[in-house]
Amino acid sequence: MTQDSASKEKKRQPPSEVRWVLENMARFDHKTFFNEHLYYTRLQVQRRFSIIVEDWIMDKEKKKQIKDDYDEWLKNEKLVDEFWEQWHVQKAAQNKVDLGNTELLFETGTSVSTSSALTISMIDDYLSRNITPPICEPYLVDGFNVSLGFYNYQMHVKELILNRNLLTFESHPAHILSMSSILLLCQRSNDSILHGFLNSSSGAILEDRLSHLNWGVSEFPSALLDVLKKNYRGLTRKQIDVDTAIHNIVGESLNQSTAIKQSVGVFTRLLRSLPWHTDKQEEHRLCSRYLHGILQGLFDERRTDGEIMFDFTDEQTAEAVNSGADLAKCRPDGSVVFSAGNFSKTLAFVEVKPFTDANDNYKLNADLVRLGIFAKNTIDASHSKNVMIDQAVGMNLTFYMVQKTTAELYTMFELDCLRFPSSIHDMTMIFGLMDKLMDIVQVFRTFL
Repeated sequence: MTQDSASKEKKRQPPSEVRWVLENMARFDHKTFFNEHLYYTRLQVQRRFSIIVEDWIMDKEKKKQIKDDYDEWLKNEKLVDEFWEQWHVQKAAQNKVDLGNTELLFETGTSVSTSSALTISMIDDYLSRNITPPICEPYLVDGFNVSLGFYNYQMHVKELILNRNLLTFESHPAHILSMSSILLLCQRSNDSILHGFLNSSSGAILEDRLSHLNWGVSEFPSALLDVLKKNYRGLTRKQIDVDTAIHNIVGESLNQSTAIKQSVGVFTRLLRSLPWHTDKQEEHRLCSRYLHGILQGLFDERRTDGEIMFDFTDEQTAEAVNSGADLAKCRPDGSVVFSAGNFSKTLAFVEVKPFTDANDNYKLNADLVRLGIFAKNTIDASHSKNVMIDQAVGMNLTFYMVQKTTAELYTMFELDCLRFPSSIHDMTMIFGLMDKLMDIVQVFRTFL
């Protein structure tokens, strides 16, 4: 069998919804199908509907009627928009139940028992509806089908769950995220089982994602770096005060690019906010005094069409409400939002933990999973391509990008982990970070 015929044969495998269609043929049409399959994204459910009608409806007259009705419906944009608006409301309500119950598998750190709110058959049904063979164009890296490899990993995780194996945040963040179709890729180490299912190509896949962002190409001007060092030296030697140092630095950067000016802004905000010596840092102090300046410097921007602002969150976001997943709390610690009049769109999420939690894998991985879910829900709700997430532990910030890589696969990959100074006396470490700060700003401005 040729590669083309094998590919066609694979695409001809019956979608999991065919049985439902055959049992409901008398009332089967586009609206009924869409309303019965709320667990897909809008794009996925439309694609699966088209495949089923084209390949699995044998009655030619019935097929023609369904296609004609669908095409006629698409012509009425108002009705279509109203339908999908209501569809998303129903989807959010169902997801709140499904994800909330599924949470019992993971958050409690215990395996499923007969006293659980979900029976094994219900879990099997939920996972079968949400984990389906890839039918869209596959994601390939160096000839390896990442989409298929990740699907096989998902099936492995599904079997673990159905066989009542314990999945915990401490040890299985990649497993848990895979149940939401999120492929987690880190810089230093990755889940060994996932690595095997990916044909030992985790590193190559990560490099492929980074290369699409042009990551690692920024160069902070050496002359401007000398200006930072000169004014920092003058400040620490008491030759100038903070206001003078910041005035000198800002004046020298006025004609630079936005990415450079925002990177300089991180430096000047730290000069303004940091204590002279390292202070005891708890989560609240990190938020209010240190991290706020870093994240505002990286992301805040006033544009002609609106403004981008970072802030710490005091209330539930729409993404949290729609996810239904408690994961210890239904909101991120912070978010970066683009606003223009009545329109707003979340571009990034932030979770914060103090240094004292640096070795608490449960808390850190729970935050990581939470960030991934927030990002995926935002991508689906706003039809975005990318969302950035930042995990802060003390003054160590790890930046990730979450992308909708295919219609069925989301990649969540680490950009970099940066350690920021916690006092003015420690600020020499930031001189080596300026290229990376520019990378973050450049990627954020280009892809979000």
